[in-house]
Amino acid sequence: MENEFQTSFYNVESNTVTQCTGLKDKNGTPIFEGDIIKYTAHEKYLLPTFFATVVFEEDYAYFGYKRADQNNYGYATPFSDHDELKTDFLNFVEVVGNIWDNEISELVAQHSR
Repeated sequence: MENEFQTSFYNVESNTVTQCTGLKDKNGTPIFEGDIIKYTAHEKYLLPTFFATVVFEEDYAYFGYKRADQNNYGYATPFSDHDELKTDFLNFVEVVGNIWDNEISELVAQHSR
């Protein structure tokens, strides 16, 4: 019996390899580290509409986001800060791009029209 293997190799930029948060946006799109998300305000939650970058905080081992409209000195807001993560937050979040393909300022301008 002869073993034949077909192997494919791809060049990957190591700084573009990211982790999945295990969360999905309102459209069912998986949310990854490095994604740019848009949260749309709604009457049942007190957050304003904002754009943010999804990050992994290595020091504390959690996924969170850094809002584009705030000075992000220090750590990101953990996704777990939201009491009703799925009903009050993720149902109003949409992945609109990522940090490798888009500038957050361009996405803010494009999606704010």
